Amino acid sequence: MSTGRSKRVTLLVASLLTLGLLLGSMAFALEKQVSIAVDGSVIETKVLFSSTVGVVLDQNNIVLADQDSVNPSRETVITQEQQIIVNRAFLVRVTADGTTKEIKTTPVSAATAVAKAGFLVGERDIIKVSNQEFSHEIRPQPLIASALTANDESNSASAGILAGKTTNLGLAPVMGPARSHMELISPGQEIEVIRVTQREFAVDEPTPYQVEKTIDANLEVGISKTVQQGKNGLTRHVFLITCHNGQEISRETIRNEVLAQPQNQVIAVGNSYTVSRGGQRFDFREAKTMVATAYTYTGNRTATGVYPATGMVAVDPKVISLGTRMYIEGYGYATATDTGGAIKGNRIDVFMETYSQCMNWGRRTVKVYLLP
Repeated sequence: MSTGRSKRVTLLVASLLTLGLLLGSMAFALEKQVSIAVDGSVIETKVLFSSTVGVVLDQNNIVLADQDSVNPSRETVITQEQQIIVNRAFLVRVTADGTTKEIKTTPVSAATAVAKAGFLVGERDIIKVSNQEFSHEIRPQPLIASALTANDESNSASAGILAGKTTNLGLAPVMGPARSHMELISPGQEIEVIRVTQREFAVDEPTPYQVEKTIDANLEVGISKTVQQGKNGLTRHVFLITCHNGQEISRETIRNEVLAQPQNQVIAVGNSYTVSRGGQRFDFREAKTMVATAYTYTGNRTATGVYPATGMVAVDPKVISLGTRMYIEGYGYATATDTGGAIKGNRIDVFMETYSQCMNWGRRTVKVYLLP
C-alpha cells in the first residue's frame, strides 16, 4: 500500500514537472520582442501573450504628455518584433504677416508646423527656420506634403532611430542652399513665413541720338551747319521686382522695348580752303563763325603796346593768337592786336574811327578767315 502510494506521488510530481515545462515552453514561445523609440533612444523589451502598446509603455514607465503621440496607438495589440514610436511634443513659435503664434507639436516639417499654426503659404513664399546659432530658408513644394500627416512625419524621424540611423532632431543641420522641404523641425527653433511678392515695373529712358558728319565742298574749313536735327529715341525697360515682406530685395531686367528709334543729327562740315570776298580770292587755313562788336579810341594802348587803328581787332588769345592775320566779312583784312575783358570765346571787337561807325556796326555774326 505504501509502495503504491509512493508510485502515485512520483507520477503526480513528474506530471506537474512536465506540465510546468510545457507551460514554460508555451510562455517562452508566446513572448514577443518589442522595440520602443523614445527620447532619442531605443528600449528593447519582451512582453507576454496579448499585451497592448499601452501596457508596454506603462511597464516601462513611459508617460505621454499633452500633444505627445505614439504609433501605433495605445490600444494596439503587440505583435512579434513590434516597433513602438513615441513622439514628444514641444513649443514652436511661428510668425507670419506680423503675427506670432505658439504651437505645441511633435517633430514635423516646417510647412506642416506653419499649417498647424493656421497660416497659409503661397507658392512663392519662403519658410525661414532659425535658432540662435543658424538659420535657413525653405521653399515649400506645393501639394507634396499632402500624402503625409503630422504623425507620419514624426514617426519617420523616430523610425530612423529604430533602424540605427542618425537624425537631425535637436542638432543643427548642415548648412547649404538646397534644403529639403520635409526636413523636420526641432525644439528651440523659430519659424517665419516670408511673403514673397513680384511685380513688373517699367522705366522709359531716352536713347541718345548719334551725330553724323558729312562733307560739304561749299563750306569753308572750320565752318559747319546742321542739316538734320537729332532726335532722341525712347526705350522702355521692364523690371521684375521681388519683395520679401514688402521690402524690395532684387530687381531684374526682363525685357527692353523700343518705343521710338533715335534720329541721327546730320552736320555738314566744310573742306574748302579758298574763298572769294570783296572781289578778291584768297586762301585761308581756318574759318570761324564769330560774334563781332566794335570799339573806338579810348586813349589807351592795345594789349600789344600800340595805339589802336583801323584794321586792329581785339580777340580772346585762347581762341585766336595775338598777331594772327585774318579777313572779317563786312570789315576786311585785320590783325589780332588787342584783348578785352568782355572778349571771351568766339567773340571779336573790331576797331572803328568814330563812335557813330561803332553804333552802325552794332553786334553781328560774321565769318572770320584766319590767314596762313
